Amino acid sequence: MEELPEGCMAHILSYTTTPVEAIRFSLVSKAFRSAAEYDILWDRFVPSDLSSIIPPSSFPSSNSKKDLYFALCDRPTIIDQGKRSFQLEKRTGNKCYMLSARNLYIVWGESHQSMAQQTFDTCEYLFKAPPPGEISQYWEWTSMADSRFEEVARLYAVCWFEISGTINTRVLSPNTHYAAFLVFKMIDASGFHHAPVALSVGIIGGSSTCRHVCLDPNLEDDELDERFWGLQRPNMRSDGWLEIEMGEFFNSGLEEDELQMKVMETGSNMWKHGFFLQGIEVRPKQIKHVLKLIKYNPIHSKHVSGGEGLHNIDVEGEVGLAVLGSKGGEDANGEGTLLLALDLPQGSHQVKLYEAREGVQLQVLRVGLVEAF
Repeated sequence: MEELPEGCMAHILSYTTTPVEAIRFSLVSKAFRSAAEYDILWDRFVPSDLSSIIPPSSFPSSNSKKDLYFALCDRPTIIDQGKRSFQLEKRTGNKCYMLSARNLYIVWGESHQSMAQQTFDTCEYLFKAPPPGEISQYWEWTSMADSRFEEVARLYAVCWFEISGTINTRVLSPNTHYAAFLVFKMIDASGFHHAPVALSVGIIGGSSTCRHVCLDPNLEDDELDERFWGLQRPNMRSDGWLEIEMGEFFNSGLEEDELQMKVMETGSNMWKHGFFLQGIEVRPKQIKHVLKLIKYNPIHSKHVSGGEGLHNIDVEGEVGLAVLGSKGGEDANGEGTLLLALDLPQGSHQVKLYEAREGVQLQVLRVGLVEAF
């Protein structure tokens, strides 16, 4: 293949590689390294509808399609008049969005009388809702230096804690497993120990998933009752904010749906304070600890003969371990079962199975397909 012209090699690679593989190919030889710089290759990884997402005048500065791709991966681009951000996942080139707090519906965030009336009788204490157009006395808009958006929402005091947002699935990458994450901070927070917070993700008019979490990471176990035992807690992000997964979904790309994400704690009727909301991020999710049974063919491998053995497995660059013969060895056709434990995104993947013997060059046993779930 290295005898082909570089442009031809780049054209072939554009149909057979992922961004990660393109970088790996560039390490093979000088010819591949040159081919991996061609715009024709990286143009495949840059979204074809990019100009409808980001105005061309706002494209990140770049000298090539490769530079543009990595600029879109490394830094979020603010879009929609500052209400959303857009980014690419570096490993796959799939789309990521964050909805800012201004792009979300926050009950009592803009305390109009009609909104307040819905929850007037539910709280432990009475409140006086401000006239329409005035700033809420329950939430306030402020700025934080480490936020990607100009404004974040600071919770001053509410007992009805409800936040929701929607995103149309057509703006997301098709055939991709996504998760939604609440991005926030807790500063001198109080009131979140009375009841777990419910997080839900689902298609409007369709099914949804719901989970209960402990939203305040500073709470000690002895402050909580048994309803909090074993509940998910937030993780620290690289940007200094907290995040917690709200739920996941698979975007087939075949239908155009409205995905709704919701945060709620309205049952305790207790006031809460010290929550800072940056937004909700929707990004591709790696499937962790995938277990899948598939067929394999040992191809005259003495090490595999008898249906037992621990092997290395390579699925499009992700290396893990495989156990052979977990269901009783080979069948009449000389095929057996393969138990695969590997981190994979959802979809079909090429599988390469190798013998795991120290000091022996790894031997390809079979190339096939496995579907993660």
